[in-house]
Amino acid sequence: MTLKTGKAIFDERVEYPLPEKHGVRDYIVYLVPASDGYGSGARYFFEKFFKRHVHKTAVSLEDVVNVLQADAAAAGVSQIRELVIVAHGTADRLIVPLVRGTSESLQPEAEGRRRASERGLVGDGPRMQGRRLRRCAIRPVLLLRGTG
Repeated sequence: MTLKTGKAIFDERVEYPLPEKHGVRDYIVYLVPASDGYGSGARYFFEKFFKRHVHKTAVSLEDVVNVLQADAAAAGVSQIRELVIVAHGTADRLIVPLVRGTSESLQPEAEGRRRASERGLVGDGPRMQGRRLRRCAIRPVLLLRGTG
């Protein structure tokens, strides 16, 4: 990234709160229960500082799509401008059930893997290989949008 590119990004940034527009909504979707310390803290933060965002809860990535589609259709939304997904993860991936109905027994294992990963004790080991069809790791990506 050159200095010129960095300056262009800085000059074109949009300050919060984002301006309200007809047919446009911003969402925060929680994939972490409110009973979880991280989930509770995230809800407190986003409810305090992102008041114009619509707050939803989901249990899987499939559920996120269904919840957003239903809400957008009911509210006449033509554009989802911003989507914040709150989930457990590591520095380079989110730990999210891919579809509804994933065994609840995987949740404690995912939590244990998250803690161990934070301490640098595990990587992608063979124990998780058979479960990848039902769970997925989403790598966060920074998307920069132009003014065009």
